[in-house]
Amino acid sequence: MQRLFIGTPDAAGINGVSWVALPSVTHTNNMHQGVFRSASITQASGGITVSAPNDPTVPAGHCMVFLMRNGVPSTAKIVQLGAQSSNPAPSLTSLAPTSATAGDPGFSLSVRGSNFV
Repeated sequence: MQRLFIGTPDAAGINGVSWVALPSVTHTNNMHQGVFRSASITQASGGITVSAPNDPTVPAGHCMVFLMRNGVPSTAKIVQLGAQSSNPAPSLTSLAPTSATAGDPGFSLSVRGSNFV
């Protein structure tokens, strides 16, 4: 679990932390963005210590972090999350068919492996 100290003079008033993954847009589709919440917020001297969302669906990469006070967000700061240890890298063992020609009729693609989320 990744923990982060966030300095703020308003630590006592913070009652939530929201993480918004930065988007990854291609062909007008956003394939990456999500909103996540921290489950653990601990008061510390000069700020708060939070746990990054510990969920295999939270992608590694850059996120905007918002401190919440009674539902009102702060200005975001961008942080980089590392890969979740509970989300192992996928492993591909076979792909069939291994190739197809553009314009051919539809076909079924079989993908075999492990650790797909």
